[in-house]
Amino acid sequence: MNTIGRIWAILAFPLLAGCSMDVGSSEPGIESAAEEPAGTLSQEIFQAGCGTLPADAVIDASTNPRWVHNGPSLSQPGCIGSRLLNVNNYQEGSDVRVTGATVAWGDAEATTQAECERTWLGAMVYRKSGSSYVFVKENEIRGTWEPSNVSCDSSGLCLEFGLYCHMPSVTYVSSVSDNQSYRFVGSARRLATPNGPANGSHFLRNVEFSARVTPIPPG
Repeated sequence: MNTIGRIWAILAFPLLAGCSMDVGSSEPGIESAAEEPAGTLSQEIFQAGCGTLPADAVIDASTNPRWVHNGPSLSQPGCIGSRLLNVNNYQEGSDVRVTGATVAWGDAEATTQAECERTWLGAMVYRKSGSSYVFVKENEIRGTWEPSNVSCDSSGLCLEFGLYCHMPSVTYVSSVSDNQSYRFVGSARRLATPNGPANGSHFLRNVEFSARVTPIPPG
């Protein structure tokens, strides 16, 4: 599984009425999820059925708050090249050590710059309202080729050692454990050309969904 670095701000939307939410973060790949109109991903890339099609998998987070699901993006009409995961009774907070929900590239990691720049991830969040799912937020992220280590001497001169691919991912964050239910949509695509268009020629790849878990401090 790939490292979840640019994780999607899954549930930072109005998850619960009357409760405060995180409104943003300076950390790359972390997104608050204020409810917003559907944008380019849902209208031009995924199309309109992502909130209405049957889920590809369902997780009950009340029995498994630190859940993980990895599966292929699917060529299904109405929500093109995507995977649909319903998470019922979402849990977040110190009691369950969950600090967000992540959608990430779930396939082999890229080892060259050209392959890195072919990786693309699209993600959307829906909140369940009655028997329907209401659109909340969407993100698209590409792999980035960047230094793996930086060393600085006493004069302030810094040298970069090695390069690696920061695989695409995004985490959505809520400030509370709200027990509501959500749908996460993810699409992992290997583009035909580096930095090419997401709706151009591509191969579908696995996408991984997971609760972001806070490690237990040593000792």
